[in-house]
Formats: sequence, C-alpha cells, structure tokens
Amino acid sequence: MNTMEIRHKAIEIIYHLQKSSNIFELIDTKSTHVGILCATIGNWLKLSQTDIYHLACAGLLHDIGIMSHSDSDHAKKGFEVLAGKNEFDCSVLLAVLFHHELYDGSGFPFGLKGSEIHLFAKILAIADFYHNKSHGQTFLTEYQKYKFLKELSLEGQYLYDPEIWEIFVRNMKSHFKEYRSISKDRDSILTGRA
Repeated sequence: MNTMEIRHKAIEIIYHLQKSSNIFELIDTKSTHVGILCATIGNWLKLSQTDIYHLACAGLLHDIGIMSHSDSDHAKKGFEVLAGKNEFDCSVLLAVLFHHELYDGSGFPFGLKGSEIHLFAKILAIADFYHNKSHGQTFLTEYQKYKFLKELSLEGQYLYDPEIWEIFVRNMKSHFKEYRSISKDRDSILTGRA
C-alpha cells in the first residue's frame, strides 16, 4: 500500500465514521491519543507504513464496542462491528479483539499469553495502558516525570511483551529528556538567560 492509498483509506474511514450518530462516542480524545501512540510505537519498531496505518486505525477504533457492551465484552463486540463492515485489515480486527490480553495470560477475553497474542494487539495494549495511566497527569517537575515513568516501567514489565515494552520505555525516557531540553531552552528564552 503506497502513501496515496493509505491517505485515501484514512479519508474513507473518517467519512464512514462521521455518518454515525454517535461520532463523539466513537472518536473521543482517548481513541485519538491511543491511535497516535500506536502509530508512534509502530514507527519505533520500524514497521512498514502500511502496518503503521493499520495500527493507527486499530488505536482509533479499539473501544468501538464499548458503546453497547460491558467492559469485559466490548473487545468482542468491537471485533464483530468492524468485521461486519468488511473494510478493515485482519490485523486491525485482531488488535481490537485482543487488546486486553496480557503477556502473562491474565488478560481477557480469552486469556491468551505470549506469542498467542497478535503483534498489533500487543502494541495497542501498551498504548491503551499508557493512556489510562497518564490521562489527567500533570508533571510539574522533571522528578515527577521520571517517577511516573519508573513506576509505569515497573508496573508493565511483566504484563506486556518484553521486547516491545523495553523499546517503548526507552523511547519514552528519550522523549522526556528531549522535552526537558526543549523546556529549558524555552525557559531560558522567556527569562532572558539564553
């Protein structure tokens, strides 16, 4: 799939979704954040542009089944809704269905573990976890950012694919360092100490 095809397919998805009467329930801030983070993790893993596109779609649509079902059933319902449209790649469907499966087998809806879980579902699970943990967090100091990432790193290290988790944590640490550098530069300019 080339860049033009990817762009065209994204426009198609947005067009179909905007016809829904529940558009604000379908695409909320969480879904947008998770979709962007899925694509970012895919980029860090050096996946193809097509795979990154499919990851972004999965992140955007991962909770589509939550509108009409309980938390434990929404992944199955979301899979059914998307599969019924015959417009989504199998990897998107599997990511939506398995995004609550955990590497140690303690997830749901099927209790899959390790290599039984589709790669995209592993990535989506990490993005969803990060969003849920960081949503509403305000980091006033570098120490707070560091402490949050350290706690997050410890909490997720056994729940998620170790290779993907390590890449995610390393890149997030790098992101926080870059942010710190940009913040210092901005602060020096604002205070006249540049």
